[in-house]
Amino acid sequence: MSILIDPNAEVSIQFWACVDGSNVSVWASEDEAKNGAANKAITHVSATFREPNFRDASELADLAMVMNLDGSLSIGFNAVKMERVCKLLKSWNIKAADGKVLDCNRENVYRLHPTIAFYLATLLERELGIDQVPEA
Repeated sequence: MSILIDPNAEVSIQFWACVDGSNVSVWASEDEAKNGAANKAITHVSATFREPNFRDASELADLAMVMNLDGSLSIGFNAVKMERVCKLLKSWNIKAADGKVLDCNRENVYRLHPTIAFYLATLLERELGIDQVPEA
């Protein structure tokens, strides 16, 4: 292990999704998706992210602090989740209606269905170990 973050280091995630009208379901495995989708079309979603460095962590921490109207501070967890995805995303296989893979950019991340976006962000956090409580 190095004390430096390798700029080429990647974190990959994948999941399966089913869109049925206004309902969107997501699963961690293809078998779960096949069982849960009940013969509906499922889509495999994969994404690759770069590993965050100190600058990324600092910028995300600064973004997390939200000034409330009464002058108090709170933490904007969802803004950090979204920004982490936008900042670290390198590639994905998400396609537009015409079948072409969408560009990996902030605008297209914003266009994701909230269920898909939150699941993507949650899996990224899990892979990065952010959702884990350190042992004492």
